[in-house]
Amino acid sequence: MIGDYGAAVEAAERGGHATMDNPGWRAAALARLGRIAEAKAAFLEQIALVKDDWSAQTPASAANVRDWFLDCFPIGEQDTRIRLAEMLDRAVG
Repeated sequence: MIGDYGAAVEAAERGGHATMDNPGWRAAALARLGRIAEAKAAFLEQIALVKDDWSAQTPASAANVRDWFLDCFPIGEQDTRIRLAEMLDRAVG
């Protein structure tokens, strides 16, 4: 979120599925870089990764996983949160 989205993609790719949220960060960075098809594929990985552990009453749809992802992190700056939401929307859309 500090602006080096290419490095973020590389780091996320190296990290693989080390954390449950890693594909979501990769999707956001790819979307910011305009690599939308790759961002969508990464977000589909995110959905698949959380689906087995999903315990909400609602299904693990793209929109619901997007909302979960946004709520997982205590992002204090509203502009940063909005920017992340916009990137994820491109990956989900």
